[in-house]
Amino acid sequence: PSLPLVLIPTTSGTGSEANPYSVLTLPDGKRKKTFTSAYSWARYAFLDPGYTISLPRAYTISCALDAFAHGIESYLSPRATGLSSALAIYAMGLIWNVLSRRPESFTYEMREDLLYASCAAGIAISVTGSGFPHPLGYPITLLDGIPHGAACAVFEGDFIRYNQRTEVGARKINEIAAYLGTTPETMAGLLPELSEVRLEFSPGQIEERIELVCNAKNYSNSPYVINKDEMYEIYYRHFSNK
Repeated sequence: PSLPLVLIPTTSGTGSEANPYSVLTLPDGKRKKTFTSAYSWARYAFLDPGYTISLPRAYTISCALDAFAHGIESYLSPRATGLSSALAIYAMGLIWNVLSRRPESFTYEMREDLLYASCAAGIAISVTGSGFPHPLGYPITLLDGIPHGAACAVFEGDFIRYNQRTEVGARKINEIAAYLGTTPETMAGLLPELSEVRLEFSPGQIEERIELVCNAKNYSNSPYVINKDEMYEIYYRHFSNK
């Protein structure tokens, strides 16, 4: 057992104060692994938006995109429960209300909403885990320096569109869009756009990145399970330099 943890988030993204996860970069610097333990839960979590005020705009957006990814990936997970789904959609609503306005700066109230949303989405993924945008995003964080939330957001449009191919996925995505007062296609377009990721890779670089993450367990955590060919298809669509 660890000493009691009292966690005070200084970003509004990971929700780590409300789940037992820690993501570790392996010694080769090319891969991440998630560590989880019953001893990793916080004894207390203290949420004060004041601790996030100094976070620059780009990182505030990236962190918010991470929390939104937790929300949508949790909501679509086959492991979702009534409680996790309620927390996930609550979080997405708060975040969408802020990010869809494309703010140049963030008021205290906006930061408060993002912080509470991050915590709620963190609780949601403690039940369900995350979906395929997370592993697909890891290589462009570790090898190319893209912040984690932005890296996930690149693939959220793909997550929406692939899952729309299933009855369950389409129904849940329509539920989210209705709650947010938008459309699935607007979500699928805005989230990657907000990431502001612009990268180009050769076929060899794409292969390197896919091979690093193709065996992650996250792929099975949604109604539609993408295969390795589809992983390549997604990367070529976003990053091919030809």
